[in-house]
Amino acid sequence: MSEKIIKWGFIGCGEGTKTKSGPAFQKVEHSEVVAVMSRDGAKAKAYAKERGIKKWYDDAQELIDDPEVNAIYIATPPSSHATYAIMAMKAGKPAYIEKPMAQTYEECTRINRISQETGIPCFVAYYRRYLPYFQKVKELVENGSIGNVINVQTVSYTHLRAHETGRNLVCRLLLEKKKHNKKQKKKNKTTYNHPMIDNCDSTETD
Repeated sequence: MSEKIIKWGFIGCGEGTKTKSGPAFQKVEHSEVVAVMSRDGAKAKAYAKERGIKKWYDDAQELIDDPEVNAIYIATPPSSHATYAIMAMKAGKPAYIEKPMAQTYEECTRINRISQETGIPCFVAYYRRYLPYFQKVKELVENGSIGNVINVQTVSYTHLRAHETGRNLVCRLLLEKKKHNKKQKKKNKTTYNHPMIDNCDSTETD
């Protein structure tokens, strides 16, 4: 008995499908991208031609109704995730939504309800939780190797663009710290030199 091939239809032809997630769909065993869709037909056509994909559409319903497509990948802005996922499930085709699942809690619950009613699964691309280093962190937390974790803080960084580096970028940091000797208070002004950022001043309050 031959293995079933998942024949994907992409709704959305943005940068994410070009360089991040999209190529993997063609490389994974028993997986093939057979159609793509963008509201901009010329964009969808160019995307399909560049990647050797047989079909392209400028209407999501037409892609979903394509009999060769048996699973839908939704890589559009979050505002349309719920609409396309529900369209796919009502057509009997599993949906794989790029994160976030939807724009609101209500939309998420509606997606879940339609999935339960139709019996068609819907997945969200929270793939990082299955990567080895995330699995290791989960293991360390669960077995208490790093103690009792009561708070987690995350920091988001944005890559500087070429025109944002050098002397035309100025940032000011206000750093406050307390000393054991509360009676001693003074202000020091320090200039931080960074290989990519000049004129980055910081005012420290002791």
